[in-house]
Amino acid sequence: MIPCFVQANILELEYVNNQKLESRVRTSLSACFAVLFWTLASVASSADTRLLMIGSNGCSYCAQWEREVGGIYPLTEEGKLAPVDRINIHSTLPEGVILSRKAVYTPTFVLLRDGVEVDRIEGYPGEAFFWGLLDRMIHKVDAAALKS
Repeated sequence: MIPCFVQANILELEYVNNQKLESRVRTSLSACFAVLFWTLASVASSADTRLLMIGSNGCSYCAQWEREVGGIYPLTEEGKLAPVDRINIHSTLPEGVILSRKAVYTPTFVLLRDGVEVDRIEGYPGEAFFWGLLDRMIHKVDAAALKS
């Protein structure tokens, strides 16, 4: 029979070894996800990916987006993958931009890949929803890039 204090030390060593193993697994998984993210990011950035913000003078939701997101957007991963271009809804589209349909609401955020619309957000649902919707659109660009 093993004395209690020896048994406790053995259990403690097993616990410490399991914690080290779990830590190594977490580190490995984090590294794998980082590689996957940067691979997808490089695929998206190999094409010209841009976010076209179509706004209008006096649009309160456009102003709200500018206050909540506009200043930090270029500093984010999304802003680096898809820099924002702003145009007025009454302006002509920049050369080479092809939309699936005309913008009716402001703001309208159109994600473009090589000048062609991939997806859009019509209106501004607030900062929390905006980031989630934009993330879904960027994944569409990644999926389209991986297929081509």
